[in-house]
Amino acid sequence: MSSNRVNRSGKAAMSQSINPTARAFTLVELLVVIGIIALLISILLPVLGKAREQAKRAVCASNLKQCAMAMLTYAGDNKGQLPNAYRNYGGTNYTFFSLLVGLNYLTAPNETDTSVLAPAPEVMPSGQSVLQCPSATLGTHGFPSFLNTYANAEKDQAWRFSDATGYYGKPDPLTIDCSYGINACQADWTGNANAAAFIAKSSGGGDQARNISKYKNVGTLAMFFDGNGFKAGANSGCISGRHLGQCNIAYFDSHVDTAIPIDIADAANTWYLSRSTRPSAPYFRWVDSGN
Repeated sequence: MSSNRVNRSGKAAMSQSINPTARAFTLVELLVVIGIIALLISILLPVLGKAREQAKRAVCASNLKQCAMAMLTYAGDNKGQLPNAYRNYGGTNYTFFSLLVGLNYLTAPNETDTSVLAPAPEVMPSGQSVLQCPSATLGTHGFPSFLNTYANAEKDQAWRFSDATGYYGKPDPLTIDCSYGINACQADWTGNANAAAFIAKSSGGGDQARNISKYKNVGTLAMFFDGNGFKAGANSGCISGRHLGQCNIAYFDSHVDTAIPIDIADAANTWYLSRSTRPSAPYFRWVDSGN
């Protein structure tokens, strides 16, 4: 009798475990869950994107610091004399970045495609280097056309330059990509106290260059910046706010800081650099009077 009761209770327990009473999600509940997930994604994606860009900005700042240190080392090895930012005069043709790579102050991959003469978003740099900002991803171009500072897509591209100087142990020509600009102006302004830190030499006026010994305000004088090419007037500059609207700037004391391009480039001037400290950037200078 008791055995029968045990068997019956055992069957009942087994029946309950095999056929549990489970309730499925309704369509409304599923839609609510999907909506919550979509909301979380919409909140997290901008945060993740901002964090990713901040990481790129940090890499860019490190690149610019290394470039500044390389330039200061070059100047130290040449009695303070700075190279031309760009030179096509007297039988020599180089850019500041091809020169620094050619003389082993910096390293960068040699690009095999030397045919880029115009903006080419499809032609990307072939390798990483300190001359390439990780946020400059719009391809390459030949010599900068210096169009409008804030509308020109070239400021977010790399300047590809083929240097036929014939450096020892380097490919000839040496073709380098650079997505950073330099604080320079044309040779005609070399004798002007308001001329920029570097000279772009392509005509007349002798063998002009500048010596770092003349610069006193090295902590506020710009050397390199996010963008490419040289000059920073409204129609001739290439400053890029590629880091969430801001740009990194390396100074002559090798420190790197951020700024908003429109605050530091002379928006009213169509040819040369801002000649004085801008009110919105009181500790920033394009030029150095030696004071």
